Amino acid sequence: MPEFQFNSLAELLNMGGYAQYVWPVYVFFLLFCLFTVVPPAYSRRKIVKQIKARLRREENQ
Repeated sequence: MPEFQFNSLAELLNMGGYAQYVWPVYVFFLLFCLFTVVPPAYSRRKIVKQIKARLRREENQ
């Protein structure tokens, strides 16, 4: 059976007294990841939609 660093969930969340420094870093990291992945995905969808609309217009002319 694997041994864990912390004996309880409360100890894990407390991070040995460093929770006030550790958890905000996790939050900022997740926000950074979201802001670097999500906007380009939406931009790509918008660009692909615009290109498809332009191609349809050109085909109908």
